[in-house]
Amino acid sequence: FQAEDGIRDSVASRGLGDVYKRQVYVVVVLLTFPLQLFPVTDMFDASGERPRAAAASRVGLVFFLAALAVAFEHKLDHVVSLLGALACAPLGLIVGPWMHLSIAASARDRALDWLSIAAGSAIAVATTANAVATWRSASS
Repeated sequence: FQAEDGIRDSVASRGLGDVYKRQVYVVVVLLTFPLQLFPVTDMFDASGERPRAAAASRVGLVFFLAALAVAFEHKLDHVVSLLGALACAPLGLIVGPWMHLSIAASARDRALDWLSIAAGSAIAVATTANAVATWRSASS
């Protein structure tokens, strides 16, 4: 069983309407993916007020991720899990409480923020370790 076999079987074509829906979906993903990268590129963008440099960094990141997907075509699930562990877990579980620290009014709020940061860090380390261990043991 290959991943693409499961995807192909679960979305079997039911006619020309399905083909058009899939094509529109592909276009939507291609056009909105760079927009999803705004928070990431803003963190790494050191260009200040230079919009062309900021746009170039976003385009460069998209091409880098596309090259990564092509290079690891047969292990894309492992790449996605590693990127999720290294980027999404910290972004979702650490950055929010860290930013809230600056406006936390009470000692209780700050303590809960630090507890959330510690838990998020532990989850990020555990998911990264799991992604690496799974990649090594995978036969694909």
